Amino acid sequence: RDGVGQPIGAQLSSSLGKSGTDVKSPVCLIVVPTRELGVQISLLLFQLVGGTVKKSATERLTRKKNPLYNYKGPKGVKIGCVLDEKMSEEGLKLQTDIAITTPKYLTKLIHDKDIDPSKLRVVIYDEADLGLEQTSPDDLRLLF
Repeated sequence: RDGVGQPIGAQLSSSLGKSGTDVKSPVCLIVVPTRELGVQISLLLFQLVGGTVKKSATERLTRKKNPLYNYKGPKGVKIGCVLDEKMSEEGLKLQTDIAITTPKYLTKLIHDKDIDPSKLRVVIYDEADLGLEQTSPDDLRLLF
């Protein structure tokens, strides 16, 4: 909830799903302290926007191309993740509504203009104590 008591999801609803038209930068940024937490959150969001997740890890690994980290669900919401070196090299190639990353890759995403802090409507720090500790003061000034 925001300071006014409105659910954050309600604030985003007017912008999410418009990636194909005017969204050039994510409107929501989720910063997590670890890759593992980022994967958990992306799985939940993936399901929330209408994606299906296979039950076992083996089933997930057998797919040649995993859409999980760059996905546009039936509701039109695009989720993009940068959680490791390989993803960092590729950046957020899609026009993305929700970006999930760690503090380690946040600087690169901002400097590569994959994330425009002025376009963000919501910034979420999961496990804020760890995430804020790992984020550079310069990046925090840009975000807030």
